Amino acid sequence: MIEFFRKHSTKVVWVIIIIFLVTTISGIVLQGLFSGNAPSKSMSHKPSEGVIAVAGDIQVDRSIYDQYLNENVYSFQISRPFQVPSPEVLEWLQMDAFSKSVQYLVMQKGASDSKVKVTKAELKQHMTAILPQMGFKSESEFKKKLKERQMKYKDFVNSQKQDLEVQKFMGLLQSKVTVSDVDVDRKYTDVDVQHILFRITPERKLPQAATFSSEVRSKIAQGLDFNEAVRLYSDDESSKQSGGRLGWLGQDVIPAMYDVMHSLKIGEVSQPFLTRFGYHIIKVAGKRDRLRPLDLNYDREKQTILSQKRQQVSEAYLQTQLAGKTFEFSDPFLEGHHRKREGKLEAARGAYQRAVSLMPNSALPHSFIAQIYLSEGQGALAKDELLKASVKGELNASYDLASVHMMLAYIHSLEKDPSNVKLSLDKALSLSENDYLALQQLKPLIQKMGSDAQKAKFNQLAIALEAKISEAVKAQQAKQVQQPQQK
Repeated sequence: MIEFFRKHSTKVVWVIIIIFLVTTISGIVLQGLFSGNAPSKSMSHKPSEGVIAVAGDIQVDRSIYDQYLNENVYSFQISRPFQVPSPEVLEWLQMDAFSKSVQYLVMQKGASDSKVKVTKAELKQHMTAILPQMGFKSESEFKKKLKERQMKYKDFVNSQKQDLEVQKFMGLLQSKVTVSDVDVDRKYTDVDVQHILFRITPERKLPQAATFSSEVRSKIAQGLDFNEAVRLYSDDESSKQSGGRLGWLGQDVIPAMYDVMHSLKIGEVSQPFLTRFGYHIIKVAGKRDRLRPLDLNYDREKQTILSQKRQQVSEAYLQTQLAGKTFEFSDPFLEGHHRKREGKLEAARGAYQRAVSLMPNSALPHSFIAQIYLSEGQGALAKDELLKASVKGELNASYDLASVHMMLAYIHSLEKDPSNVKLSLDKALSLSENDYLALQQLKPLIQKMGSDAQKAKFNQLAIALEAKISEAVKAQQAKQVQQPQQK
């Protein structure tokens, strides 16, 4: 989740993209696919201009978010030639960019709160190192290029300074990590865990959840049976009927849970501790050893564990800083995707409906609303939204989506309407001609309900596109061979 923080020059990548590749990206991202950004009526406090989401003291600035989004889309284009990101993929790229923005801002605030400073010498050394990496021979050459793009060198240097502060702060967090032989032994020990979960909700915010979990822990200390405490107080419905039992847990556990469960003896109950799910109280019901390698090397294992724990400490910091925070969005697509992930489908539909009013000519929000209806088994309502999307696609070719016609073909097949199945598949085929991803999605539909002529057309398109991809790969490989020779 935070691998991107480790890159020495993350924002250097952003700047390269913004300066030299924005015209490539603009065909997809800057076209207006996700440009609805009017403030949401549901926001508890009005965001400042350019802020796309708010959660407590975290305000996500659109400029930071756009930089990550541009990077995501460009990476997609480079790694997947002849693949046009579908609406679902674009929305995922958008939510990933939002997540990265939040994580960066949390770390930036941590650096500020910890009074982390970057010296002038450190900044100068960093700037001297990165310019050649970007292909510039001198600072003046780089300044000239920035000026051509109406960007200020001072702003660029400041962004690099902020990056270095974040890296320093992460280093400070990770410097506290230690590993011993005990950590190696824990790696080969499973623990039988029961837990009580106290979720953080709008009704029970972080301070209230902390207080309540402490009160329950006191009751257990005074004699309340742990299983009874689970029944009375746990918010984890999936484990409630089994006394809060999570089963035998090994390494694949949240770091905070892992550390606590190994620190307890069998039969011992923990104090409340915080994870991204809320506050927990756990009881260790048992421990058992797992089979160890015959050639177990403690020193080598400790190096591996040290690397893992350094990453986990940063993850844990992010989780604790974000625990109990609920984001409210000014961007309807971000809100729609976020609510879907929370399982709040009605709220997601409402967000996409707002996008319809903000972007009346776009087919995208109708497509997302239709997907929600389909997931709920409401085919008729999904069809209405898809037909709206289809009409808007006819009026604006950039919004004519192959996925819309695929979903329509599926619904028409359920309605036993072969003529409209054929029309929808024909349209999907025509829109997938130079799109490998769309062809892959279309393949099972063509095989199941396509005519012989459509199957032949599909095979023809697939063969032609594979040949284009092969040529593009060969051209790229030849270019890579030539570049070292030119240097």
